[in-house]
Amino acid sequence: GVIIGHLTRIFAAATGLPLQEAVDRFSAQARFMILLFKSASMMAPEPGKSRDDLNALILRTINQTLDDVASASVKV
Repeated sequence: GVIIGHLTRIFAAATGLPLQEAVDRFSAQARFMILLFKSASMMAPEPGKSRDDLNALILRTINQTLDDVASASVKV
C-alpha cells in the first residue's frame, strides 16, 4: 500500500540503505506498525488505567520496532 511505501522510503533514508533493500528488509515492520496504528484507533474510547496501559504498550512496541530498523543503519 501507499503508507507502507512511504514508511519503507523513510526507513531507507533513515538507515542509508538502498530503497529496494529497505523494502526487502522492513516491509514486515512497516505492516506491523500499520496494524498497531489501526488496532489502537479501533479501541473503545473508555478512560482509565487499562486503556492508558495498553496505549503505553502499543507505543513501546512501535518504538522498539523503530529502534530495530534504526539499528540496521549503514555505518559510514
